[in-house]
Amino acid sequence: MARLTQLTGTQLHQLHEDAWNATFSDERDTDWSQLTPLRRREMYLLADGLGLSKLAEKVRAVIEACAEPEPPPESRYLRGSRVGICGNTSDWCSYALVRRHTEPKSRSGLPKRFSGWPRRHRMQ
Repeated sequence: MARLTQLTGTQLHQLHEDAWNATFSDERDTDWSQLTPLRRREMYLLADGLGLSKLAEKVRAVIEACAEPEPPPESRYLRGSRVGICGNTSDWCSYALVRRHTEPKSRSGLPKRFSGWPRRHRMQ
């Protein structure tokens, strides 16, 4: 495309930078850490897509500084567990139904399709 338009690399880079500045004209001079995570992500993706690597790295640094820290290993004890509430009783059968329909995996490691409720629990 640059060859067809006869732009030099510097001109193309400046054009991309102008496009980014026009898109984020309100945010470019503000503190990026005060923006929403979604807006920072949009800024990063556009800068990266336009090949503005220095700008993308600046935005990425702000994203990483604002990110929540990783939880410690001891907080992952519920990882892989699924909890569901079926009905308004504390019957163990409700837990067993949820467990039976969420735990089985297919050979590929993906969850099997939900096969429906057992006949005694089907809605009429």
